Amino acid sequence: KGVCFVVNWKRFLLLPLLLLPVLLLTACCTGDRIYLPEDPSAGWYPTRIENELTGQDPIEGFNRTMFTVNDFVMQWIASPVGRFYGSIMPRPGVDAIERVCLNLEFPARLFSTLGSAEWKGAWDETCRFFINTTLGIAGFFDPAEHWFDIHSTESDFGQMFAIWGIGPGCTFILPCCRATNVRDTVGFIFDCAFDIKTYLPYTYLATLNRFVVSQQAYAPVVNGSVDRYKTYRFMLALYREMQLKRWMYAKKQALTAEQSALLDENGNLLADPPLPVQFAKSVSEPAGLRGNWIAQPEFFPRNSARLQTMRSVLTDPVASNDFWWLPHTLWGTNFYRKIDIRKIDRGDDEEKSRYAFFGQDPETRGEPKLAILIPGIDGTYDGKSTLAVAETYYEQGYDVVAIDSVFFWRGMKAGAGRGKLPGYIPDDAKRVAAFLGEILADLKAKGDPDFTAAPKILTGWSYGAVTAAHIMADPASKDLNISRAVLINPPADLGNAMKVLDSGIRRTAEWRAEDVREILPETIGNMLITMNAHMPSVPEDATGKMHEIKMAFTVPRIREDAAAYLISMTLRGGIRDILYTQHHRQPFPQELIRNDTRWVNRNSLYDELDRIDFEQYAGKFLLPQLNTRKDYRTLLRDAGLYPLKDFLKKADHIAVLHNWNDILLSPADRTFLDETFGSRIYWFDAGGHMGNLYLKRFRNTLLKASGIEPEQNGTGKENGDGQKS
Repeated sequence: KGVCFVVNWKRFLLLPLLLLPVLLLTACCTGDRIYLPEDPSAGWYPTRIENELTGQDPIEGFNRTMFTVNDFVMQWIASPVGRFYGSIMPRPGVDAIERVCLNLEFPARLFSTLGSAEWKGAWDETCRFFINTTLGIAGFFDPAEHWFDIHSTESDFGQMFAIWGIGPGCTFILPCCRATNVRDTVGFIFDCAFDIKTYLPYTYLATLNRFVVSQQAYAPVVNGSVDRYKTYRFMLALYREMQLKRWMYAKKQALTAEQSALLDENGNLLADPPLPVQFAKSVSEPAGLRGNWIAQPEFFPRNSARLQTMRSVLTDPVASNDFWWLPHTLWGTNFYRKIDIRKIDRGDDEEKSRYAFFGQDPETRGEPKLAILIPGIDGTYDGKSTLAVAETYYEQGYDVVAIDSVFFWRGMKAGAGRGKLPGYIPDDAKRVAAFLGEILADLKAKGDPDFTAAPKILTGWSYGAVTAAHIMADPASKDLNISRAVLINPPADLGNAMKVLDSGIRRTAEWRAEDVREILPETIGNMLITMNAHMPSVPEDATGKMHEIKMAFTVPRIREDAAAYLISMTLRGGIRDILYTQHHRQPFPQELIRNDTRWVNRNSLYDELDRIDFEQYAGKFLLPQLNTRKDYRTLLRDAGLYPLKDFLKKADHIAVLHNWNDILLSPADRTFLDETFGSRIYWFDAGGHMGNLYLKRFRNTLLKASGIEPEQNGTGKENGDGQKS
């Protein structure tokens, strides 16, 4: 929603006029942009989508300057204020005041829906206002939605102007304004003018509350981004396109109708209620399997492997949604509060490297034992998957260390990467192992337990799992004294994995501009609904008809090609951010990258970088860095699990958790893994790639593979080597 300060709106109208000279001056300083010819065969990579929805940002320098002001306010003012305010005001109070603010914005929504000829929406907004003002006690509660299924249109004047046929104009950002283009900026002025809070005295608490709520929504979007402006503009462009279609309003009504169809006239569940979506049946255990086969009845319903992969957005720590307190506040019980971000000083010539430490309470800690986590491509030490795995070990009495992926710009720049381009896993593994050695020394130097001789579990997933395997196979890594390793969803053949990941964006080459505006808002909306399902862990006994119905309303309902596109974004986003970071530190030759990193040129730079797939990245950038005679095929051959076959067959201390339908595995890969690991591999019958980590069954199996017998009191006992049951 952004921040709507209590201002004199007549004076606010003068703000664009006062900034006009600066705007014109900045617009003239357009730099030396070099836009490559459009190549439809490359598909709809992110910058192409962004330019289609918002234009090519001709005043990028000005917009970045204004965004920097907003980002400073959010990071250095709103965040500490939010921590203090959120520690005084319980979360239900924050939410209640936010509902009051939304209720007082009723006139803007009413007039914008009337101006859009959205008659039902205008009626719903009117009903919502009177119901929530009376039964909801001045809007502190929302009985209109929870009791009467009357949903908000989330309409504003910018949407009304769009329906009138007024184009968005260029990207245009002002301080403390949620709009990102000229049309919506004018609409924002009208929204403020029709906002009841603008004319009420003593609304400072409402403004402060909105300030905090805005920061809570803003931080997850930009945290970890190499270019916050780029990320913010792209995500807002997609979200705004969804708002312009009033997609969420229509979707909520459709879901309400679907839920009503499951009930009889008395409101009781039908004897055989029809599920709103058809799903595939479960997979039977393959004949001759050597590994452990694990069926997941709680994973119902099942769909394609790519759509199962998208369930990864459900992954979260179990303690992730504290009812009473916001994350990071003093009294909250969220697992996020356990993070201790440590820094290692590598000298004046290098940036400090960071890692996350989840330390046990010194007063209750027993014998020290440590779990080390390595995430996959574009993974971070504070990402959702990392936090979920960290919590799994932490609850069993382990201290936990997590690092950024070496295939993430921050990990490449100042973490394990040491400024070297990633992608050749044998070299990546050596740098990660060296970094882990630095971390163990740093923990000891800062007064934490000496983990040198302590039992250590090394756990990696996806790209991080293959990296962990190479670390274990390297004799030089024995100094780390890792007693056990668990590989989650490792791609056996890196070449096949990268081919699958890159194919998602190429599949969109057939999309037209109209398809982009139709498919992506629907995809983003469905993913938001799924992410807000708050299902961090599904119990193993969660079966039966009610569970099936619940899951039918929480699994992502998106198109197959849209799922493939989102999966590809992980790899392409990682490549783009890594190349941008290196190009910013030490520019590549112009024959490799034609645009520089100046603010006024970055849109054209990203348009260039977004087109680079893994094969181009490896051939043009990575192989020259290796300074060897390796070619692309040799690089791929050395970087998977196949070269480690003899070692892995004998490595009784290494276990694997994998999904039978992982999209990054070929049939030959499944055979190779099953024959190599035998009883040390646990095959799950569904999940795609990392799509079932939110299940309690998966996390318990992770502990079993780690040699830990889970106990309800949070202390874990070491067990045997996890042989096939």
